[in-house]
Amino acid sequence: MLNEKFWLFNTDSSSLLRPYSSTLPQLRYVYKPNNQVKSNNQVKSNKPVDVGYEFSAIGLSCRDRLDGVATAPWNPPLSLRLIPFESNRNSFTATQVSDLLDNKDLPFKDSLCINTLDSHYATPEYIVGTAGQEKLVNIIRMRSNRNVWRKLNPAQQKTRRAQRPNKQGADAIYGQAYQLNQVDQWELPPDEQTAFCFRLSNGRKALVEIEKYAQMMIRTKRGKSMKDKPFDLVSIRLSDAQSGKAIFKKCLWLGIWGKERKQLTLNETFWAYRNRFDLEHFFRFGKQRLLL
Repeated sequence: MLNEKFWLFNTDSSSLLRPYSSTLPQLRYVYKPNNQVKSNNQVKSNKPVDVGYEFSAIGLSCRDRLDGVATAPWNPPLSLRLIPFESNRNSFTATQVSDLLDNKDLPFKDSLCINTLDSHYATPEYIVGTAGQEKLVNIIRMRSNRNVWRKLNPAQQKTRRAQRPNKQGADAIYGQAYQLNQVDQWELPPDEQTAFCFRLSNGRKALVEIEKYAQMMIRTKRGKSMKDKPFDLVSIRLSDAQSGKAIFKKCLWLGIWGKERKQLTLNETFWAYRNRFDLEHFFRFGKQRLLL
């Protein structure tokens, strides 16, 4: 738990490689980087795939301090489930998250919960699947090549309707489209911004610049309606505090969904997502030491 304000979860999926177990049921191709052929059951190429299963994990962030620099990346798992064969990974994870939050034997039921996820969860399947959780806020990384839309306010919707010849039909919801990789060309001022310095683990002092654009939208896809699910879009830039040179070439884009998202400050959003990588430490430790 980052502080007394909310519980912090980290959610992701990982592969369980079983290249030598050819008789196991429902084996499939799963991701594996730098594949090296070692058995007859493996993929005969150096493509980043292998044979096995995929599982979904929800971990609890247990860093003591808000920034987490001086504490160990302790991230015990709360839920581990194998993703069924041919099921949608994001819909399955949405059900897994909801089951965890609905468990009355756990302390999360009526508490503010923050869930941080990687970019492949920024889909209608996951967002719609968890939209019914009143106290859940999802912080999901957005790929820099995506498009987002500004939600029209009531006055803009009225103007748009007046421009129609017959003034009929539903009110328009989607306004101007914006490409994340062309943020320097936007004519859209941020609704909120902040900047602060902190020290990285290597001792380097970094300047963090954060901007938030409220009431953004993504498109409805595959029958999952996103018209009533606006989100806050956050950009994060890190640069060297002394030289001003950017530490990363691209800024980090985060989408924040949930009815309680306004309770998060920009600083809390940054620190919460920064701790998401703790789940990767669990994957490594679990597979190497716990026979996962």
